[in-house]
Amino acid sequence: MTICIAANFAEGVVVAADRMISASHLTLEFDHPDTKIHPISSSCVVLSAGDALVIDELLRAGTGIAGQLQNPMVMNFADHLRLSYVNVRQQLASRKILEPRGLSFESFYREGRISMIPAEMAMALDSRIQQLQLGISLIVAGIDSSGAHIFGIDDPGQCVCFDRIGYHSIGSGHRHALLTLIGNKQDRRTTANDALRNVYMAKRAAEVAPGVGKATDMWVITQDGIMHTQEIIPKLERWYDNKYVAQHSRIPSFNLEDEYDASTAQSPAPASSADAAASAQSSFAEPNR
Repeated sequence: MTICIAANFAEGVVVAADRMISASHLTLEFDHPDTKIHPISSSCVVLSAGDALVIDELLRAGTGIAGQLQNPMVMNFADHLRLSYVNVRQQLASRKILEPRGLSFESFYREGRISMIPAEMAMALDSRIQQLQLGISLIVAGIDSSGAHIFGIDDPGQCVCFDRIGYHSIGSGHRHALLTLIGNKQDRRTTANDALRNVYMAKRAAEVAPGVGKATDMWVITQDGIMHTQEIIPKLERWYDNKYVAQHSRIPSFNLEDEYDASTAQSPAPASSADAAASAQSSFAEPNR
């Protein structure tokens, strides 16, 4: 339950997220002091939605070989995180499904134990493993020598590039955010100012969804590095409240009963079907011959 957004613009990427935290062992959600935007290099970040403890386990795997390259591509980081996602999901499947039965992921699949147990049990265990959801969504956003890029990672470990669309969002408010970005015609040619405005509007629109927090973090990534834009958020907040919230509060109210009574008093008595037919016939003009 959260919202994370990334949008490309002409010179880089704008990312935004709330600070709502949820975890499988908790029965509540709350705003946390820590941000959901995790820098993994000087020009690349990861945004996360889902169980905070599982996300922490996933990100502890580091950046792998991608972090050792002199000029890594955003795709290198995305691919490493995809593999980490698959590994964490396999470990979860082993702990929850196989280990209670004296098995492990290694022995069940690679050592052939799946063929040594009754077929129905093997199929049932395999089905449970395939259906297991990690419940984590990630956005990898950054810029490299080829430009700005956005990747999304979801169950069961698939990675999708969103460069063609130019933006992506995850979390319970993702539909609200996407509709706002679509309505504002956000794309890769948008200016930095318009991208900041569009992403902020998308985040505010997502706040109506359950589990989306009010706190907002927004970062901008360009070839110059990662810039925190917290000082801009109060200005965006005032602009948004004046443009949208204030206008909404000025919408006049109506008494439906009074409106109905007034319209009834002004409406003529209904004509009979014969009168209506005669009226229609008299108003019909034949075409000139």
